[in-house]
Amino acid sequence: MRGFFALIFIFIGCAHKMPPPPPVAEPVVAKPPPEGPPWTRPPVALGAVEQAYLTSWQRAGNKTRCPLVVASDLGGVGGATQRPAEFGEGWGVAYDALGLRGAEESGKACETCGRAAFGVAATAATTDSGLPKWDNEIRWGDGSRAVYRRAESGWYVAYLEIHGVDCLYYVWSTVSEQHLQALLNGLRRVQGM
Repeated sequence: MRGFFALIFIFIGCAHKMPPPPPVAEPVVAKPPPEGPPWTRPPVALGAVEQAYLTSWQRAGNKTRCPLVVASDLGGVGGATQRPAEFGEGWGVAYDALGLRGAEESGKACETCGRAAFGVAATAATTDSGLPKWDNEIRWGDGSRAVYRRAESGWYVAYLEIHGVDCLYYVWSTVSEQHLQALLNGLRRVQGM
């Protein structure tokens, strides 16, 4: 019995010497570009939009409330090709870039196949769904905002609400957090859409 109390005493003595728990991390709010939200800049001419965007958007069930936005800045990734990507009732465009991480057609992760290395989509969700409570956020002066994080897959993912639009956009990158931010800050509307 004496040994039992000695163990309790040692445990209590050690418990008092344990460091305090780490502070709760505050959300990181990234600074948007000084020129304002990219979707308020002059729109991309319809004739300059890649066919993958137009095909996916035309098939979408949410096109009346989810205006087409396109990636005008690929964050320095060259040689990428676009293709329509399935997003349920929404629309999406995936960029394939050989040599980058991606996902095989089966969904299995790959290190260099580059399939769906990054992309842009409009989900079927509305802004009533709200954004997830993630640690990283970008806020633009027009009231638009995005939350982003590194997913368990290692990919960087973001949800975006554009002010005045009842649509929840989704942007992803297998490249880096900076690449994801470049994609977000390069999203532009399309003239006449």
